[in-house]
Amino acid sequence: NDKACQPIRRGVDLYSGKFACDCLVIKNVSINKPYIGIGLFGATGITAEIKNLGLENFKANVYSSPYGSGHVQDVKEFGNSMGLSYIWGSGAMAGIVGGGEFKDSYVKNATFINSTTNSGEAGFGGFAGNFIMADDYSEHTAKFTNCYTMNVTATVADQAAGFAAKIGGYGDNRDVVTEFKNCYVGGNLTLSSAKNEIGGFAIEVRDKATLTNCHTTY
Repeated sequence: NDKACQPIRRGVDLYSGKFACDCLVIKNVSINKPYIGIGLFGATGITAEIKNLGLENFKANVYSSPYGSGHVQDVKEFGNSMGLSYIWGSGAMAGIVGGGEFKDSYVKNATFINSTTNSGEAGFGGFAGNFIMADDYSEHTAKFTNCYTMNVTATVADQAAGFAAKIGGYGDNRDVVTEFKNCYVGGNLTLSSAKNEIGGFAIEVRDKATLTNCHTTY
């Protein structure tokens, strides 16, 4: 209904359930507070399953610091559990991915506006934001199959990409192994980053990331 809402799960409370629909489409989602994970799903865990879901007309207007506005404790707890000072991610479908499976799902018409210049590990992606180690400090997998984004606009101070910000890990034994198959970015893609860090599909592809039959029109 285009009223401001909060993500499904956020902070250390990772979404770990099954959201399997019969071509369900959710429309007009708007988030305007600095949650740690900004998206329809704030943060997903290792057993999360999101399938056959469409998300249309998503807006994230975040002008405040992610570690302000009453969310300081959440950020500290989440950062400490990950072995980091703090971390932040924004993606229309999932803000932060610690594992799980996304299949046969899409995002159309996603807009991100952010004026934060000191947000640490911040990343904006049309589908998913940041990928982080799972909460039990072991290696887990995040799979994306037959997923796409259409018409993504991001005017941000940090990093922006058409599908996901930084994918893969740093090569240690607690990374999220990311697998993308038949995923793409289409339509209009308008990205602007104060740090000049933008990418058509992703900002950065690290170790333990595989892409099969994936492309972008950017």
